[in-house]
Amino acid sequence: MVIQMLNLVVLSLTLLAVAWYALTAKRQVDELIHQRNLSIMPALSAQLIPIQGGQYDFQLTNIGNGSALNVKLEKVKSCQSREDSYFLFHRVPIIRSNESIILTYEEYLYDNRIDKDKSFLFTLHEHHAEIEVPIYLTFQDIEGNKYKQNLFLGKGGYEQGFVKLVKGS
Repeated sequence: MVIQMLNLVVLSLTLLAVAWYALTAKRQVDELIHQRNLSIMPALSAQLIPIQGGQYDFQLTNIGNGSALNVKLEKVKSCQSREDSYFLFHRVPIIRSNESIILTYEEYLYDNRIDKDKSFLFTLHEHHAEIEVPIYLTFQDIEGNKYKQNLFLGKGGYEQGFVKLVKGS
């Protein structure tokens, strides 16, 4: 009887030790996966670069560790208080880590395209802005994981948004 009880105690302690070990190993594997994902994850930063004549270029810089693929920006409204003025930025195939690119875009007012020399892109700069404008980006890493990131320009200056993995990608 005593031997059976002793066996039961030893088996129970062994089960607890194995369960604790499995839980600890799972946490370590999860942390390794997280660190690996961070090592290939892109992250983007935006900036308005002044050019001649009071105009600006829109620049994206990849401040993450991995390349950003298929970078897309949703329609960006102008910082003017009119809802009918917006920018459509062209898709970028790739922005490598630590690389900056100037985005090309088309600008519209009342759904009519505006010439570049009459651009309102300067209205996204904090010194000219009437409102804060969200910029919604989507992109992928080299493994095909999809990410989204929100940036803000305009009144109040620039605000960097965090990169979020799109679930199920």
